[in-house]
Amino acid sequence: MLIAILVISLPLSWLGVRMERARRQREAVEVIERLGGSVTYAPTELSVPKWILELLGDDFFRDVVHILGRGNFGDDETAY
Repeated sequence: MLIAILVISLPLSWLGVRMERARRQREAVEVIERLGGSVTYAPTELSVPKWILELLGDDFFRDVVHILGRGNFGDDETAY
């Protein structure tokens, strides 16, 4: 039973960490776009079903590789 719990918990732990990373990236992209900037995602061919993409979001599968800022993105910005 303990081994079964371990086998199940490891992939779920990875999924939780990956989902948190995607959530933080999505929030950062929203702030950048709200401040007038834009982002470019890595060009990847997504071979996942559409329903999984809609469930987990684009940021789960793709990384931001370039940020273009239009304006002042200083540390004193209060974006939240």
